[in-house]
Amino acid sequence: SFQGTCIGSSGINAEYGEVKESLINKRGLQRSTSNPCIHEEHELRKRAGSYNDLSAIKSDWDSRDAAVTALRKCYLPVFAHKLGSILSKDIVMLHQIIKKEQPELYSDVLNEVHRLTGEIQKGGDYLYYNKARRGALYVKLGMFKDARADLDCVVEARPGLADAYWHRHLIHVIQGDMNTALNDLTNIIRHCQNQPRVYLARAEIYQKQGDITGAILNYSQALKRDKDNAETYYKRAALFEEKGDILLALEDYTIANRLCPSNTIAILKKGKYNFERGAYSVAVSDFTAMLEQEPYNSIARTYRGRANAKMGKYTVALEDLSCAIHLDPGLYLPFYHRAVLLRAENSKRALQDFSVSILLNCTVENVNSFLHRGILYTELNRYEEAVPDFESVIELDWNNTEAHINLGLICMLHLKAYKRAIRCFTAAIEVDPTNDRSHVCRGDAYRIINNFEKALIDYTRAIHIRPDVARYYLYRGKLLLEMGQLDLASKHIRFASVLNTNSQGSGSFALQKAVVQSFLHNYDDAIFVLDRAAGLDPSPSQYILLGKTYLKAKRYSEAVDNFEKALMYLRRCRSTAIPISGSGEMDYKSDLYNLGKNPKVLRQEMPKSAAEVYFLIGKCHVESGNYTSALEALNSAIRIHPAYAEAYFQRGLVRIWVKSQRPLLDFNRALAYNPDYFQAYLTRAAYFGMRGRYSKAMFNCNEALRIQPNSVRAYLYRGALKYEIKNYELGVEDLSSAIKLDPLCSIAYYNRAVCYQHLKKQKRALNDYGIVLLLEKELNQRVLLNRGLLYYQSEDFNNALVDFKLAVKDSPDNALLYHTLGLCYHRNNELKKALESLTKAMSLKEHFTQAYISRGNVYVSLNSSEGYKKSKRDYCRALHYDPTNLTAHTNLGIALQSYGKMNEAWKQFTAAIHIDEKCCSALEARSIVNLQMGHLFGAFCDINTAVNLNPTSTMLTNRGVIQQYMKDPTNAMSDFQQAIAADPKYSLAYFNAANLYFNMRIFEKALRYYDLAVIHSKDDEGAVLNRAIAKVLLKDYEGALVDFDAAIKLNPFAAHSYFNRGNLHLTMGQNALAEEDYRKALSLQPNDSSSYSQLAVALGRQFKKVEALDNYKLAIKLNER
Repeated sequence: SFQGTCIGSSGINAEYGEVKESLINKRGLQRSTSNPCIHEEHELRKRAGSYNDLSAIKSDWDSRDAAVTALRKCYLPVFAHKLGSILSKDIVMLHQIIKKEQPELYSDVLNEVHRLTGEIQKGGDYLYYNKARRGALYVKLGMFKDARADLDCVVEARPGLADAYWHRHLIHVIQGDMNTALNDLTNIIRHCQNQPRVYLARAEIYQKQGDITGAILNYSQALKRDKDNAETYYKRAALFEEKGDILLALEDYTIANRLCPSNTIAILKKGKYNFERGAYSVAVSDFTAMLEQEPYNSIARTYRGRANAKMGKYTVALEDLSCAIHLDPGLYLPFYHRAVLLRAENSKRALQDFSVSILLNCTVENVNSFLHRGILYTELNRYEEAVPDFESVIELDWNNTEAHINLGLICMLHLKAYKRAIRCFTAAIEVDPTNDRSHVCRGDAYRIINNFEKALIDYTRAIHIRPDVARYYLYRGKLLLEMGQLDLASKHIRFASVLNTNSQGSGSFALQKAVVQSFLHNYDDAIFVLDRAAGLDPSPSQYILLGKTYLKAKRYSEAVDNFEKALMYLRRCRSTAIPISGSGEMDYKSDLYNLGKNPKVLRQEMPKSAAEVYFLIGKCHVESGNYTSALEALNSAIRIHPAYAEAYFQRGLVRIWVKSQRPLLDFNRALAYNPDYFQAYLTRAAYFGMRGRYSKAMFNCNEALRIQPNSVRAYLYRGALKYEIKNYELGVEDLSSAIKLDPLCSIAYYNRAVCYQHLKKQKRALNDYGIVLLLEKELNQRVLLNRGLLYYQSEDFNNALVDFKLAVKDSPDNALLYHTLGLCYHRNNELKKALESLTKAMSLKEHFTQAYISRGNVYVSLNSSEGYKKSKRDYCRALHYDPTNLTAHTNLGIALQSYGKMNEAWKQFTAAIHIDEKCCSALEARSIVNLQMGHLFGAFCDINTAVNLNPTSTMLTNRGVIQQYMKDPTNAMSDFQQAIAADPKYSLAYFNAANLYFNMRIFEKALRYYDLAVIHSKDDEGAVLNRAIAKVLLKDYEGALVDFDAAIKLNPFAAHSYFNRGNLHLTMGQNALAEEDYRKALSLQPNDSSSYSQLAVALGRQFKKVEALDNYKLAIKLNER
């Protein structure tokens, strides 16, 4: 046997007895024993050959009363009136039950089997009946092999004995051989077609095999033979329902309920069907009928409550759901549906119900409770609590797109976690690629992080999925506008307008058209549409929208007029009670269920919506420059709405413009009411920056970045502030972050270039200046000036000239630009152009002292007597305009010194020193004049004072040279070493130290220092020439020859270079080459006796005695002179 088995009306235990009752009561079917109730042997003998069903035979076994009594107590599990298959999946053998729980009964059954075995051994007329009965007992005991042997024997001998087939088919069912079981049942039907239980058994087998049609046909055959069997109707209705024939299923449920009114399954099924197909009133009637029979059925209460809620009968629905909770507090559905109803009116109770529902069932069946609780937390601004609920929904049901989208929206709009939001929207798209909202939300996230290309792709996909939604075209048009593609943006906006024309009604279309025209900057068209709409339906909202359009069109007086009209309509509701929600915002929702939560009532002179109107009036006055009226309007907005953060912020700006002493208080109040007011933090940072309070300014920038981590402006502000406190490296980091967010931000590149310039990273600064010029459509004069100065400092005068020329074209009247251009020409050795530029600068600006000095320097560079006179005149003019100008005194002294007027030069340097005792350039120049005049002590005192004031490598080198002239080589070398330590790249310090070692005849050290001097100044002819001489003395003739050649290349007009190379050739025995060098030296310096003398030696070695004697004579004559 098997659990829950009930075949037909008599069951598998009704082998021999008649079926007394088909349906006794709701608990199940009455089972009969395997023994006949009455045994009449003569009747049995009389009818043995004509009856095929042993259940019709009545007999009595007097000698086995105890066994019969025991067997009558042995009932299989009974099938109650419920849906489901008769054939249970889990087979439980009878012998396993009675052997463990009723060992005495198990023993009695075995005794009965032994008794039947004895009867079978005796034989007789009842042999096959006894074998059939023993086979039935073997089946109950789980001895299938023995049972099969007995039943096969009976079937073979008596093919018409139906009960043998019946019990054998049970064995096949238990063993899973359904086809053979069907064959046995077919044999029964072949001999006896009026047995409903056989058709029921076949139906169960077909149902187990998945053949629903076959099962339904057999149930129908069973009902033809037993029309009053309610259980069969239940089973066939379940199959009709599974097959999808709902109407036939409902018909069977109705008949079953009529046959067995105490069973309400049919009513429940019918009510569910009507509820699911939307016939809520019929469903309410069905559930009401069911509750009349079972008033404590919580499921029916739940469904009736849901149906009433669907019809808008919320009070009745709440009563039913509350009653269902009271009847069965363990059901999660009533809590869930009651929470859905209470969500708008009593959020606290709704949260409690959602939580209880989740506590009762936290599986995927109740995933909507997590979802709706998360949505409710979001509406209450409790985002940190909403996130775990949406995560739970995703964990339970990954394919729930609403959870992915809601979690992404929280991350994007409130937590500022844009990357995580993008991942959530992407997951929603993977679940449902046709969900247009997922694409739009991900596009918004990409747009926030400035990834416009991907945002454009998502908006395009949303339009492809839903081409009939106008706002998607608006989103894409706005993005194209931000990307600078104005034509495409306009096309999208116009198409959205056309789409709205075809889909919207007349009223909404007017507003949509006005908004579109306003977006396209067609303000006249928008004003025309809105003015007409306001005339047809005058309302505050119409006038407010019209005023905003005038404000965008910069027609401020008309905007103020329309805002005042809106105020006029709003004053009419001065005494009207305005319901306010708990969050402080206007709530126009109907109070469906009061449930102990009474709305607050606020009575004011003006509604809060008037505060926005006053705020807009204030903005109009600000734009028109009427700051007094703007302050009055903003004060009115604040009086109506004391927590209006934007009004406080705008009033703070106005107070800054009118130079009030309290603008900071308004910014602080705005932030107190709205701690995430990004613009307020930035404005306060700018205010503190203007006041020099950089630490507070940077703190406000940090707060702004906390609110908007991808704000380019915040990074720009903070980078500029760090520049002001001279923290250039951190400033570069912030500006680089701004560039990463917006690679087209020219201001960020410019500021970073300035920081690089202070960090002396010239290449990077030049690169950023170049990028700024490429990004901006017009040339930026400030960038050109900065880059030109940077080129000038790096001695790239050609590029500096290009930048300054471009700057001069943009500002032809700027004297400073012409002066700088003249300096650049001078350094580039273009003296005529330098004079022209400096003269132009002096013509543009009178008494331009620095221009006179610079032009004097150019005249000095002409190296002519005329230039000397003009330079002296310019220096004197500069001193006439500014007698205390140190540069003019110093440069005039240097000019006088260069022309040999040492006393006058000394006086100019002394005058500069009298003006400023710490003028190092004048002290250094006077020390050189003293050295040239032979005043070594005076030279030493001046240079020593200059070194004490400014110990640069140049000053130290000059002092070392003076000490060398004073025959103090030790201190001289010490100064040279200090100069090298101060500037390891200063070549003159190495050169003078090498000369000192050379004079001391320490040629190896001299050569090493000459090498260092040449490394740091490859164009220093003197260092190369002296190194060659040192190599000659060290007998490195090849190396010396290379250096002489290099020195001659550097200065082909230096006679001493040819003379020294000629000496080397003479030493190496290369007399002809020596003769050439001497002759070249004499061509450059004709009166050099040494060159004639050495030439005579070279000629003599070539046996040119006459020429040699002539050169000797010339040398002697020159020496005598």
